[in-house]
Order: sequence, then C-alpha cells, then structure tokens
Amino acid sequence: MIIHKRNESFCFLECQDSDIHMKIYRNFEYYVDGYKFNPLYKMGKFDGKIKLYLFAKRLFPLGLIPQLKSFLDDLGVDYSEVGFEQKKEIKEEQLLKFIDTLNLSFPPRDYQVKLVLDAINSRKGIFVAATSSGKSLSQYILAMYSIYVLKKRVILIVPTTSLVSQMESDMKEYGISEDISVHTIMSGKAKIFDDDLIISTWQSLQKKDVQLELKETEFGMVLTDEVHKAKSTVLKTIIQEVLTEIEYKIGVTGTLPKNQLDKQTLIGIFGEPQKIINAKDLVDRGLGTDLDITALYLKYTEADCKYVRKLRNYAKEVSYINEHVRKINFISKFAVSRAKLDHNSIVFFNRRNFGEAIFESIQELYDGKKVFYVDGSVPADVRESIRKDFENNTGIILVASTKTFSTGISIKRLNTGIFAENPGKSAITLIQSLGRFLRQHKSKEVSHIFDIVDDLRVGKYENYSFKHFLERIETYREESWEVKEKTFNL
Repeated sequence: MIIHKRNESFCFLECQDSDIHMKIYRNFEYYVDGYKFNPLYKMGKFDGKIKLYLFAKRLFPLGLIPQLKSFLDDLGVDYSEVGFEQKKEIKEEQLLKFIDTLNLSFPPRDYQVKLVLDAINSRKGIFVAATSSGKSLSQYILAMYSIYVLKKRVILIVPTTSLVSQMESDMKEYGISEDISVHTIMSGKAKIFDDDLIISTWQSLQKKDVQLELKETEFGMVLTDEVHKAKSTVLKTIIQEVLTEIEYKIGVTGTLPKNQLDKQTLIGIFGEPQKIINAKDLVDRGLGTDLDITALYLKYTEADCKYVRKLRNYAKEVSYINEHVRKINFISKFAVSRAKLDHNSIVFFNRRNFGEAIFESIQELYDGKKVFYVDGSVPADVRESIRKDFENNTGIILVASTKTFSTGISIKRLNTGIFAENPGKSAITLIQSLGRFLRQHKSKEVSHIFDIVDDLRVGKYENYSFKHFLERIETYREESWEVKEKTFNL
C-alpha cells in the first residue's frame, strides 16, 4: 500500500487489493452513542456505526495515520508514504526567547511551555490539560506565534459565547499588542475574517455562506478550545473540509470523550492526544485548590420510593424528583447556609423549570442578597458581569445550568459547588464542572463540592438517578478524588 498525503486533512490510500481496503473500512468503524434507539437501526436500515474511512474516495483521516500503520503491520501489509515532509522543529530555548518578546503580564509555567512547544513541533494534536491549568495562556502564545512567526492570521474556535468574551478579556490581561487586530464572532456579530485573530463559537461557523468565506481566507493556525464540547460532525466539516489546508490544527481540552466514535473522530481531525497535566498533579504541585467532595444522600420516604419503582422510567423519575418540594427546600436552605459562611457558590441544574424553582426558593430565603440565575438564554455580557461580581464579593449564590457553566468559565473566588440535579453519568461534564473549583484564590485553601444523590432505593430496586451516581463515583475514583458521604431523610 502507498499512503499519499493528499492535504492537511486526508491521505489517499493506494492499493490494488480491495480486501485490504475493506478490512480498513471495518476496523475504523464505531457505534453511535445510543444507536439501539435509532429508528433506522430498529428498522434494519442502519447498522449503528459511523465509518471514518471514506471507502469510495479512498480517503483516510490524517490524524489516524499512526493507528493505520499499526493496523497494517498487524495485517502483515507492506506500505510506503509519499508527500510526508520532515518538518523543522524549534528548540525550547528558541521558544522561550520568543515568549520573552511578548512581554506577558506573568511568566508561563513549565507545562504551559511544553504544550506550546509540542504543538508547534507536531503541528497537530489534542493537548489534554486539566481545567484551571491555564490553557488559554498556551493558546494565546500559539496564536501570537502564528501571527508573528508564521506571518499568518489565526482562528480560535470555542464552544460558548461566554468563552468568546472571556478569551478576548484574557488576551488583554496577557498584554496583547494594540497592533494585533482581534474580531469576535458569535450570534448577532458580523462573520468577517480580515483580522489577525478571530475568536468564534463553532456554532457561528455552521452556515454554508460563512464556511465559503472561511475557506477563502488564509489562516496559519486553527485552535479549538474545549474540543470535546464541539459536535464531531460540525468540527469535521469546519476543520477537515473547510479549513482543509491549514497545517497547524491544534485542539485543547481538559477531558477526552469516552465514547470511541467521538474520540476517534477528534483524533482523525487533530491527531494523537498528548497528556500535559491532570487535576491531581496541579493540586500536588500547589498550583490548584484541593477539593473536598461530599455525596449528600437524600433518602426519600418509602411511599416516594415505591411510587418511583412503579414508574420505571428515567424521564418520569426525574420529573417527579425535580418537583419534590422537600428536595427544593433542602437544596435552597443548604445553599444559603454555605453563602452565610461568606462562600461564593454555584448550584448546578440541568432542566430550566427545576433551576427556576431553586432560584425562586433561594431568593425567598436569602432576601436582599446577591442571587443570580444563568442559563443559555442569558446574554454573554450579563454572564461576564456576574463573573466579575464573584471576584469582588462574597456570599454570592449563582443558580446555573450545567451546560452553561460547566466549561470554560473562569471564576477564581469560588468556594462551593452543589450538583442540585442529577448531572447524569457523563464523566466529561463532571470533570469539567469540578475544574471550575480548582482555580486558586487567596480567600480559600479548599473548594467544597456537594453531589446530591437522589436515593429512592427500595427492596432490590435501584432508581436511575442513584445508578447514575454509582457511575460518577467511578469517575471520582479515576481522577483520584476521595468522596465522603452524608445521609439526610427528606
């Protein structure tokens, strides 16, 4: 087989043996999450799998080439490569000299420099660094490298409008030169790409007319922050098909997806993952705040438990729990008790009606104090104002949707996190949410996390929310966090 590098996204596989092509096709296919519930699967019209090798065109994702070569070795197939040039690498000393020219407001840490150096020399990759490790500074240095050294503009793609505003704010804090033109793109803003640095949500780049203009713009580098949050199909279109010829394709995240399809898709787009630093390492090095995690078991009445057992339906169980007055009262009183300790707290929820009920209840108990509510409908500038309020005050309670505040929002003066609604079993969401509390501030030595567990077990029956908690426990253990337990009867 001859592996031809076609562009910065794909390789063309030349081989006369169609059986080998079919084996590659089958080896790089993965089940879609929840495929068994897909109507097409049930009708026998979909096998539940997505194929990453474009069999008809013989195009294979560039980032998966190391895995392809390993697979060919296992098959005993000889191969050669065409079009892969040896790239010139820079040394750490050269990079440090360049960083000095940026006149940063504070020096980067060793692992931040490592991320930048590895990204520049490999040109592609997914760099895994814990939330609160300062990934935005590494991305800033990379962006400046593209502008000053490569002499090409750069596009930074983020998952939320809040992160667009925060990234722009961070770069001003780092000391970005007034000579560098920056344009931010999100809902309601012009989709133009004439500036040196473009910061955009991936949602803003979905439309065909925007992608056409994007394709005609010459970029030296594409950076994707919190890469696990973007829909893989959207990223495939934007980066593989629109930004096809960009050599430097760099993804940054605190957590890789556990779903094999999502993980392999991201690797195909960006390249192999490289671990930089995890949360426990940050804490052990004195660079992150330690976490004190407690599972609060809410033990419901026997009547409640038997009623939920009869439901045997996850959606109906959640609705019943979220409308439970005693649960709402417990969480509200608990949040206020933390605030009275001068703690700044976030109460996380998933469903808007539950979040609004918690918010209204806390307002009644904490009258005249600062209580905020944020979900996806709250404008980015309001969220940024709340973030700044946190940094300058104590005793604040924020009732926030997990989707809105689990990723990317940087609040240092944050003492308590309460997972008021079953956050499900997603390891990524959990780890990213915990990362909000690792950031250091002089007002705290430890951050307190309370995971609300809806315990409606009765007899041998375990309710869905409780089973989800058991999966979260495994995530806590994998991340080396100890979990204490307390039980309260509702």
